[in-house]
Amino acid sequence: MPSGHRSGLRTAGDHTSAAFRADGFVVIEKVFTRSEVDLMKRELRRMLASGVLRSANGVCLGLSCRSVVFRRFNTDARLLDLLEPIIGPDIEFWTDRAVIKDRRVRFATPWHQDHVYWRGSHKVSAWISLDRATPRTGCLRVLPGSHNQGPIEHGAPAPVPGEGFRFRTRVDESKAIAVPAMPGSIVLFDDRTLHSSFPNRTGAIRRALISTFRAPLGNEPCYRDGILESFPVRGRAGS
Repeated sequence: MPSGHRSGLRTAGDHTSAAFRADGFVVIEKVFTRSEVDLMKRELRRMLASGVLRSANGVCLGLSCRSVVFRRFNTDARLLDLLEPIIGPDIEFWTDRAVIKDRRVRFATPWHQDHVYWRGSHKVSAWISLDRATPRTGCLRVLPGSHNQGPIEHGAPAPVPGEGFRFRTRVDESKAIAVPAMPGSIVLFDDRTLHSSFPNRTGAIRRALISTFRAPLGNEPCYRDGILESFPVRGRAGS
């Protein structure tokens, strides 16, 4: 059940909020311990091996609606303390997914905004690194400040693995930055922030849990893949 009690990271949360509002993303290092990350990886392996979870081109949807382990981490006070200065005192979990890059799934992800996938109200995603993510293993790339442009038109989904909705306009990649992350670190980003990821050039496995949150503002259009498992995690939403 929701573990929305605060962990005492308010100063860190205030700093996180300022950086997030300026750049549309922020990295918080080593929020979860090595043993906690190992637990998430074991649970992900178990779910895939048992058939409870299925991977489509390295993307596995809806972990928390199938696993108490992932539900627990998505209601962890350390994560919610970072989200509260950004979203507000009332927070609702919306959906999650695991993204796996390895020797079989190694392609890059093109530039896009997450907003084009789910639309509706403003949302914030937490990209939780489960393995060391570097430019060689497929870490994120972001365009700082791009969230200030608001929702941008994208092209139609391409029938190519990893292509999804592609941003129509060429991105000035000289302004983009790589976002490496160690296991247990979190990258928070706005659903309007333009981001992509590098291909995995090593063949080593690179896993991440991506969890999305919002303020509880009422009805939303259904997520296009049909995985919609919102539940309250803090404040009036979680009471």
